[in-house]
Amino acid sequence: GADLLLLFTDGVCDARGRAGGRLGEEPVLAAVRAARAEPPATIVQRVFDVLEAHAGDAPPRDDLTLVVLRS
Repeated sequence: GADLLLLFTDGVCDARGRAGGRLGEEPVLAAVRAARAEPPATIVQRVFDVLEAHAGDAPPRDDLTLVVLRS
């Protein structure tokens, strides 16, 4: 389908890196745009890859919830 619904909690965009910087919404949305044609599970994995690259081994400070639905 052409429609894609993305829902995520603030823990995703507020994820902190080792230096304390916030991930932000744009890297999350860029990962979704880059994988838009992929299955939802792949999109979720790409976002979590971005999170891991940003946060490294820093423990999460909040929940990391992401839902991707395709029509």
